[in-house]
Amino acid sequence: KHPIFGYTTTEPQFKTMLIDWFKRRYNWDIDWNWVSLSPGVLPAISLMVTGLTKSGDKIIVQPPIYPPFRAKVELNGRILAENPLLYDAENGRYTVDYENLEQVAAAPDVTMFILSNPHNPVGRNWTPEELTKMAHICIAHDVKIISDEIHCDLMMPGQTFTPIATLSDEIAQHVITCMAPSKTFNLAGMKYSHILIQNEAWQAQFRHDMTRMHLSGPNAFGIVAAEAAYTKGEAWLEAVIAYVFDNYQFMKSFFAEHCPAVKVTQLEGTYLTWLDFNTLKIEHDELVRRLNEEAKVHLNSGTDFGEEGRGFMRLNVATPRANLEEALQRMIRVL
Repeated sequence: KHPIFGYTTTEPQFKTMLIDWFKRRYNWDIDWNWVSLSPGVLPAISLMVTGLTKSGDKIIVQPPIYPPFRAKVELNGRILAENPLLYDAENGRYTVDYENLEQVAAAPDVTMFILSNPHNPVGRNWTPEELTKMAHICIAHDVKIISDEIHCDLMMPGQTFTPIATLSDEIAQHVITCMAPSKTFNLAGMKYSHILIQNEAWQAQFRHDMTRMHLSGPNAFGIVAAEAAYTKGEAWLEAVIAYVFDNYQFMKSFFAEHCPAVKVTQLEGTYLTWLDFNTLKIEHDELVRRLNEEAKVHLNSGTDFGEEGRGFMRLNVATPRANLEEALQRMIRVL
C-alpha cells in the first residue's frame, strides 16, 4: 500500500518491535545502539573477516560446518583453522572438542572464531555451559567470536536458546551476534538481517565498512516484512516448529522401520537434519549419485560441509509431510 520505494529509514516502532522480540523470546535487554542492519548475515560476516582480521590470519570453524563459512574465510585471503566436532555415532549427537579448541585458539595467528549457534548442519543447540567454555577459551587467546544465530528462533520442543552474548558482560565484549528473520519466517529474499555489536571499537569498524561498501541503507520491503513477521507471526512460528518437529519424528520412525542402518542425528535446533549413511557401506559419491539420479531426491552432500561429512547427507524437514514422505520412500527404494 506504500507507493514510494525510495531511500528507507527505520521508524521508532520498528526499533521497539525488535527490542520487544529479544526480550520476549530470549529475556535479552538489547540497546538499539548495538544494532546495525545488513542485507544479510553472510555479507556481514565477510565484512567482519576483512575489517577485524588481517590477510593471512587464521579463523576457526567447527566442521562439519555450513559451507559459506569456509568461503568467507578463504575468499577474503584468510586461512581456515578447524576444530572438528566430536561425533557419538551411538547416540547421534555432536559435542565440542575443547582440548583441540584450546590448542587451535592458542596459535598467535588465529584471531577469529565463526560459531554456528545453533549448529548447521548437526542440529545442536549449544548449552550455556558449552558456550561459556568456548567463549572463555577464545577470550584467553584474544580470539574474536562471530556467532551466527540465524536459526535461533527455531528451537525444537523442550529446547531453550541462549544467545552467547547474554552469558556475561565480558563475553558480550568479545562477541558479534548475527540474526535475521530469514530462516524463522522464510524471508531470505527480503535481504534483511540485524547485527548486534556491544564492543564499541568493533561496532565502529563494522559501520565504517558497511558505509565504505554502501550497504548501510535498509531494504524497504525487508523492513516491512520483518516488522510484520515479528509483530504478527509468532503464533504461526510456534505452529511451524511443532510441524517441523513432527516431521523429524516421522522421519526417524520411517528409517527405523524401513532402513535402520540410516542413523538420524538428534535435532535440537534448526529445521535441518543430519543423516548418517555410513553403516550402509556405500561410497559417498555413489550414495550421492543414487539419491540424485535414481531416487530423484536432492539432499545436501555431507562432503560440502567438510571431510567430516563423508557418508552423511543434510535433509531439510521444513516441508509439507507429503513431500517428505515421498522423498523418504524414493530414498528407501534405491538404498
